[in-house]
Amino acid sequence: MRRLAAFASGLSGDARLVRFLVKALADADPKTAEYAAEVLGKLGALSESSALLRSLLEANRTEWQAGRVFCNAKDAEVVRSIVGSNFGGTIDCIGGVVIESNDGTRKTDLLFETILSDVWRDSIKEVADALWPPQ
Repeated sequence: MRRLAAFASGLSGDARLVRFLVKALADADPKTAEYAAEVLGKLGALSESSALLRSLLEANRTEWQAGRVFCNAKDAEVVRSIVGSNFGGTIDCIGGVVIESNDGTRKTDLLFETILSDVWRDSIKEVADALWPPQ
């Protein structure tokens, strides 16, 4: 739940990003398999994604300070500038980070694709009502 709060706090400060996400959800056809990839591809390509990364990392500072942080190659420079020697390397993902404990026994998945999936699952009715109000 903390990762959703961090993600949401990153969004609330940027009205353009909130509008983009709502538009992306409205434009996408949720019945198609490409739906999630379309939304996530747009999110990962935004210049604001570095602000989201900063927000996620700030909300999870105690975890990454005692571990390693992994991200995609595109975001590596930004993440490395935030976490310094706690940078663990790059992984194949659209955006976001994975924080792994030093001993490798615990991982915190803060990938954009995972967060969107969680948000979608937890709020599908609210999203549908907002986009298509009951008649």
